[in-house]
Amino acid sequence: MRRPATNKADNALIAGAFLVFIMVIAPGWGHAQGGVCEKSPPEGAKWRQAKPDTRFPKTVFHTGLGEPRTVEDYAGKGLVLNFWATWCAPCVREMPALDALQKDRGAAMNLAVLPIGLDRGGARTIDPFYAGNNLTNLPVLVDNERKMARKIGVHNLPTTVLVNRDGMEIGRFLGDAAWDTPEMIAFLESCLDKPKK
Repeated sequence: MRRPATNKADNALIAGAFLVFIMVIAPGWGHAQGGVCEKSPPEGAKWRQAKPDTRFPKTVFHTGLGEPRTVEDYAGKGLVLNFWATWCAPCVREMPALDALQKDRGAAMNLAVLPIGLDRGGARTIDPFYAGNNLTNLPVLVDNERKMARKIGVHNLPTTVLVNRDGMEIGRFLGDAAWDTPEMIAFLESCLDKPKK
């Protein structure tokens, strides 16, 4: 059976409809499917994307001096919330890369790397660990009663949650990651908005 021939007008109509889909419908469809990062996570990283419009809950953690903090205190910044402990070998392995990310890209990307320590000793344990590992660009932050970790569903260490400048959770990395590589930096930029010019 022969297919009916199409004419130039039909081809133009099909091409126009496809163009409308690409320019108007596809971007919205991608957002509806949860696509909030323009790039894919680095190969091998264990990434779990959050559901669309997931606001990070208001939970309290503390500075090394015991001062309460919430994510709202960092409004306007992209956040890398890393839950870790000094007794966790993969956590210890990735801390220098997190320190380098904050030092090298923090200002340019308007980014705050916030390592939330779960050691029961709090700052008494973290301070000497930072000193012994030459970590000079990260704040000492603690959740030594693990209230925050429980509230947001952190079950394994390390877990790193990305929160955008509007306080929305983008997703989380389960396990350690290479935070200072070009692939990771490009991914973070695509998730947490473009770096400042």
